[in-house]
Amino acid sequence: MSRPVNKFCCLLFILTSLSVVIKLSHGKVYCKLKEIEEQKDLKKFVKSRRNILVLFAKDDAEYKKAAGLFICEALEAMRVNVDAAYVNCEGIKGKRLCRQTKVDPTHYILQFYMDGQLKNANYDRQHSVKSLVYFLKNPTEEAPWSEDPTSHYVNHLESIEDLTGSLRKPSLLIMFYAPWCGHCKRLKPQYAAAAKDTAELPIVLAAMDVNGDEYYNVRTQLNITAFPTLIYFKKGLPVFNYEGEYTRDAIVEWAKDPKPFEKKEPKPDENADWSKSESASKIVFLTDETFDSYISTHNSVYVMLYAPWCGHCKKMKPDYEDAAMELAETQPDATLAAVDATVNRATAEKLKVSGFPTMKYFVNGSLSNVSVSYRTKNDIVAFMKGLKVPDPSDDKPKDEDSDWDSEDSSVVHLTDQAFSGTLKKRKFSLVMFYAPWCGHCKRMKPEFAAAAKLVKSQPKVLLGAVDCTQFTDLCAKYEVTGYPTVKLYKYGKEPTEYTGGRSASDIVDYLAKLMGAEGSTPTSRVEL
Repeated sequence: MSRPVNKFCCLLFILTSLSVVIKLSHGKVYCKLKEIEEQKDLKKFVKSRRNILVLFAKDDAEYKKAAGLFICEALEAMRVNVDAAYVNCEGIKGKRLCRQTKVDPTHYILQFYMDGQLKNANYDRQHSVKSLVYFLKNPTEEAPWSEDPTSHYVNHLESIEDLTGSLRKPSLLIMFYAPWCGHCKRLKPQYAAAAKDTAELPIVLAAMDVNGDEYYNVRTQLNITAFPTLIYFKKGLPVFNYEGEYTRDAIVEWAKDPKPFEKKEPKPDENADWSKSESASKIVFLTDETFDSYISTHNSVYVMLYAPWCGHCKKMKPDYEDAAMELAETQPDATLAAVDATVNRATAEKLKVSGFPTMKYFVNGSLSNVSVSYRTKNDIVAFMKGLKVPDPSDDKPKDEDSDWDSEDSSVVHLTDQAFSGTLKKRKFSLVMFYAPWCGHCKRMKPEFAAAAKLVKSQPKVLLGAVDCTQFTDLCAKYEVTGYPTVKLYKYGKEPTEYTGGRSASDIVDYLAKLMGAEGSTPTSRVEL
């Protein structure tokens, strides 16, 4: 849908203002890096910091060349998050150190260390400020999409200034994405290929990474709440979101005549009639006409409401079939039933189905008042054999990574009772609300833990975590609707949502800026 013109004009004003600030503050930065000549000093240096960049230069001239071209400016942009040193391989002692480390630069070589371990033996990305800063902020991520030669036809927007400039184009599709987003990674090659195929059309296909804290206004004004989000702009205004298939052919076909998408009900796959599958013979398939009568005449019925096109349902079906087979042999009074909710809509509406699969349990003809979500064979069989309503705290997906609180970490794991008392003792608390089964949470955990380790010596700062599958009331109180959700608290109050980057360096940089804005001075440059 179209956004109000006056609202978007405000966005343009905000973006233009920020781009001016960026332009005025931009300039060449020169620096003097710490010189290291002994192997023992190099080992000590890389172990005393989390992120270390070491420049091995053929001689002083090459060192000054690299430093002036891009290294110093990149380090200045990173501020306190990265420390750097250089080795002169033509120096009296430096020559020996280069031999010991088996480095023989023709000009210069960059190496990156994290937590004392060599992570990048030979920096092989573009030697530019932008590329190095991106790498230092996201050392575990792939190179920026703009450096991928296959994406040459995509108009990469790499700043707020680029975004404002692109809005002058009469017809524009922008893919807003985040580097860590799995769906974005799968879409990128399709989108790049579509950009090549549409190069001669009036429409321009662009892309922008808006994951960073500096793009908060962009995400807010354009209502970007998930990645990827594709928005079609016409004459500088957002008209509607692209909601077609994420394939090269679909995007190209749409780009020939850009039009809004009609909302359509997903159609069941005619070739996926589960009820006719031999492997599902022990499952009772119910309809609108048979549902009430069957439930009323059976004592224990576990019901799966599904959609034939639902990926999660397809993944669950083999477990459900095996569980039904075992129960038919060992617990005949316990029944597993299934309802195609796309066909039997009256039943789906009565049971308030809003997603798939939805699980319901009926005891003695009545719906149990406790929500259940068992999806694996073992869990379903164990529950049905027990013939009892489960404890809500046990009613959660099982995961091998569910015991984050038992790991050795500087993250403070919070409970209902300890939450307020712990947070009110710290000026700033950054709390990650998560679920053990959440894929995005799993990816963020090591970065969040690394950031907690870096700030652990700061008495006014705390990084905490709340398992929302255990402390549901606490998460509901703070309106947590997705995972992970990260909120900032000031003395346990005034919660605001953190929307910055998810790497350790992003989090530490955010806290450093916050402390600086509040007039606080970190006790250690290394720790914060």
